[in-house]
Amino acid sequence: MHTRWSQSVLVSGPRTAPVFGPAYPEVTNPGASAVFSAAKTAIDDEITKALASGQLANETYFAVQAFSRHSDKTLYERYYGPSIGPETLYRIGSVSKVVSVYTTLAELGDRHWNDPLTKHIPKLARLKVRNPVYDVDWSEVTLGALASHMGGISRDYALGDLSSYIPQGAPGLPALNESEQAFARITRGFPISPSYYTPAYSNMAFQLLGYAVEKITGEAFPALVEKKMLKPLELSRTFLTNPKNDSNTLVVEGWDWDLGDEAPGGGYFSTATDLTTLGRSILSSTLLRPATTRA
Repeated sequence: MHTRWSQSVLVSGPRTAPVFGPAYPEVTNPGASAVFSAAKTAIDDEITKALASGQLANETYFAVQAFSRHSDKTLYERYYGPSIGPETLYRIGSVSKVVSVYTTLAELGDRHWNDPLTKHIPKLARLKVRNPVYDVDWSEVTLGALASHMGGISRDYALGDLSSYIPQGAPGLPALNESEQAFARITRGFPISPSYYTPAYSNMAFQLLGYAVEKITGEAFPALVEKKMLKPLELSRTFLTNPKNDSNTLVVEGWDWDLGDEAPGGGYFSTATDLTTLGRSILSSTLLRPATTRA
């Protein structure tokens, strides 16, 4: 007995999943939406209840801004803590990584993303992989892998660098070469996994990304951040090192830590207003091609 299926049955069936990506037209004026207004009220109520419950630590401070790329005005903002406001300076920790990757893309585009790190840092190419359990294969670690926590390398070799704690030219102590001291420690580290095998959070990756970008461009990475981010976006309250004598700051434990060359992974300082400007720039592709932003 034979069963004959019609052509329409063979080519049609239930739609199990939508196409990956935006499914609806972009909302260009969310602030005028009743749904958005209700959401703002609900968020405010929940924050107020949380603060009044006594369950949060007494040292709670925050600055929140919501924004759309279609407007220069914030859609929602709330601040909590003595003298906390839109221009209060925070140490932004790992949000520094976003600034560093954005700087790299603004300067170089994505054409070097698949370059192995060894192409730009030859000293890593000279290291032999005797045992993949103990030795990182740096020839397989690309710049894109570093920027996406897919390099398979350690989180840190240390917190900052000893050279940043010893003043240059201190009596009786020679000036240290920070990158040389860093490489001496980095190259002793064990791999977490092969590259692109699984995400493995790494601050050290962004230090290496900074070194590679410096080799490609011939410019110091902090100078590139100034040139490609801070100046064109007018981020007047964003700093790459500890801003001394600034009165509008939230100083907490770790404020004075100098991460040295690891600063691209967590050493920057900024405000809610500047971070909103940065985010709006990313969504609007003001410094990158739209295709690069989508990628």
